[in-house]
Amino acid sequence: MPNFPVGHVGVLPDGAASTTSDGFYLTIKGKGSHGSMPQLGIDPIVVGAEIVSALQTIVSRKVTPGEMAVISVGKFQSGDAPNVIADKAELGASIGTTTDSTRKLMETRVKSIVENITKAHGAAYELDYILSYPSIQNDKALNSLAKQSAITALGQNNVFDAPLMTASEDFSYYRQVAPVCFLTLGIGKSVANHHPKFNLDEDALESGVKAQVQIILDYLNQ
Repeated sequence: MPNFPVGHVGVLPDGAASTTSDGFYLTIKGKGSHGSMPQLGIDPIVVGAEIVSALQTIVSRKVTPGEMAVISVGKFQSGDAPNVIADKAELGASIGTTTDSTRKLMETRVKSIVENITKAHGAAYELDYILSYPSIQNDKALNSLAKQSAITALGQNNVFDAPLMTASEDFSYYRQVAPVCFLTLGIGKSVANHHPKFNLDEDALESGVKAQVQIILDYLNQ
């Protein structure tokens, strides 16, 4: 991970260590018209804007305060001309949660908001709601073992308690077959992961290997 000291190992929290990777694609089907005659159309932009605003109330009013949850509408496309009411709008969103109950809550509320707002405006819709990567759930015992092993390999000053990641990880699927423990490895000042100019300090790799091997040895010897 960038912006953590080179070769330092971060131990993520017990329990939820990342968010889910859910989201949706929504097509709102309105009725096109000229901008000067809005009464003859059903404006999908107005419908979509109302949906986007209503979605923000899920986290602020339905999710337990203090629990990590986020919904971001990153795509909203509609229309080609400023004086024409389009016949459809396309939206896309990403959704992150850390518990099964809130994950289900998000899905239920999104579907309810979309259905009722479109109905109120006389529009139709197609919604593709996607449940993707689950949240990483770090096993408490493995976390404790890994932290001590990393300290043995690298020293106390090179191991720290890392915060929950607001990103998601396909590593989370391993928990379906075994307990897991997810750590991070600092690579120094750099642009974010997945960026085309991402460039790690390779000195960090040695620390990563040392910590990983020590964890394996300690696990097998316990």
